Amino acid sequence: EDAERKTKRAAAEDPCHRTYCGRGRQCVLMAESGRAECVCQEKCRPSFVPVCGSDGRFYENHCEVYRTACLERRRIYVVHSKDCFFKGSACTMSEYNKLKSTLLEMQPKALGSGERSQQRDMEEKRALVDAMFKYLDGNEDGRLISDELEKVSFIQRKIINFRVGRKHGLSSPVRNNLQLQHMCKLRLINVFLPFPPLFFSAVANILWREEGLSVGNMFYVFSDEGITVLQPSECEIRRHLKRTERIVATYEEMCPKGEGVSPQRCVWSSAVNVREKYVYVTQPLQSRLLVVDIQAQKVVQAVATDPFPVKMLYDKSHDQVWIITWGDMDKTHPTLQVIPQASVGEVHHAIRTTFQRVTDFFIPPTNLIITHVRFAFVFLKNEPAVHKIDLETFHRVKTISLKNYSCIPASMAYTHLSGFYFIQCQSKSLLGAPAQLLVDSVTDTVIGPNHNITGQAYVSPDGRYVVTPDPRRSKLTVQTVSFQGELTLNQELDESISVSDMVFQPSFTESNQHMLVAASGSGSDLLFADLSSGRTEVLRSLKEPLAAQAWPWGGANRVIVSSGLFGQYLVTPSVESLFILDGKQRTPHCEVSDIKRANTVVWVGEV
Repeated sequence: EDAERKTKRAAAEDPCHRTYCGRGRQCVLMAESGRAECVCQEKCRPSFVPVCGSDGRFYENHCEVYRTACLERRRIYVVHSKDCFFKGSACTMSEYNKLKSTLLEMQPKALGSGERSQQRDMEEKRALVDAMFKYLDGNEDGRLISDELEKVSFIQRKIINFRVGRKHGLSSPVRNNLQLQHMCKLRLINVFLPFPPLFFSAVANILWREEGLSVGNMFYVFSDEGITVLQPSECEIRRHLKRTERIVATYEEMCPKGEGVSPQRCVWSSAVNVREKYVYVTQPLQSRLLVVDIQAQKVVQAVATDPFPVKMLYDKSHDQVWIITWGDMDKTHPTLQVIPQASVGEVHHAIRTTFQRVTDFFIPPTNLIITHVRFAFVFLKNEPAVHKIDLETFHRVKTISLKNYSCIPASMAYTHLSGFYFIQCQSKSLLGAPAQLLVDSVTDTVIGPNHNITGQAYVSPDGRYVVTPDPRRSKLTVQTVSFQGELTLNQELDESISVSDMVFQPSFTESNQHMLVAASGSGSDLLFADLSSGRTEVLRSLKEPLAAQAWPWGGANRVIVSSGLFGQYLVTPSVESLFILDGKQRTPHCEVSDIKRANTVVWVGEV
């Protein structure tokens, strides 16, 4: 009782016992005065309950939010959003240069003797053991106990390979000589598209009405007649916006009759999907682009641009749409413009950058591993260089000269596995085409020619394959990139096809492999090629594509577009129709007729 009485008396005498400091702060006794004062919390207890702050930053828990607010002397509160989870942390140029220097210091030097090689092996083994120890040491006490090792053993035992997939249940051929008994109900999440019932009703100008289906998983096709929304698996036109459709914001016609265009038709050149919310599409003859609301399936805004906008790229990392304009059909005044916050539901405006004489623009693609991109590259007219720009500030960071190789860049590609940029050089004739150049992404230096390979490079989504169609020999050169970043020549596919456009699909017969699909720009052929085995198959009689003269906007005169990273279907146009292809079966799925000049297509996934 005496001890309890003393504790209560001490608590009553402690000034911090009667002081409430609020979240993110703590009470301390000042040594000089003995008074209680509230100061910013020194540290938070370790817990991982991630939240987003009102400043747009990611925090590991609520305590870190309020502690940061106290330290920075400003109000920060928790917002119920996950947007900050997908943002990369901002990096200053000094931090970027420091990182680059660190990477260069860590770059392995050439080993001159077996002793150095043995030393490197020991260092790698030591690093592996350290990593395994940290992973197994669950309570981080610096020791491994039997419970921690048993947990790992349990994880190893429960990982087995099995196949599932019956129409109305779950089955597995793998039993390991065990009698499997029903223990509980399993809730299986289907990875394919749902098929809810469709109900049809005769409403004015609407041939059908859907119940339970989303507006996603569709191809948006832009043709002479307007905009067609196409559901691939059922070959069904879900929505058709005619050329006389009105823009919501201005009540203008979607495709007004322009000078020299008779009869009235729509003219498009490029389209991009902006976070499954909007589709932006350029109208070069109208000097504007249209914003299509995917959920409402209406054209909601027209954004004025410099004359003749012909190409767009979407920067996912910063939510920006970049636009290349020509000025006129002779490309005399090309410019580069940008629309910031492209997915935000408000009035959008195109901002002109300081870059003039722009012929092309390249943003390295994001994927499941690389989710944030900081820099892009600009090509200027008749200039043997690529200009590296900061996507956050729009400023030029560096100029990579290609003068020593007499290379005026025509296109670029990038693989994150080796960190190489592949630059295609312009040529006046096919016979004198210069070889591709390799550029190191860490040092921004030109490594040299990529063997004697010429043409535009295409890189698979996983970065493992680099495919280059050679216009001189009607061959496709396939290079592989190892996980160590080594670039090797794999095979040459000898197919007499003049490639207009190319996409990659996941292989439906081998895991972790890709299939190449290439469309011909001069004939009716379509090439399927298995990149791991080299097996090829040509699909013929898909009707003739648009003539190159009928598509004056640059790029492919016959595009081919896939239905997402893991999609089964593809779309490619002919002069007056559209073909939907089944990539799994490698056959035509259906043909949609009376869709003319539909060479602008974009896929919209799950909304």
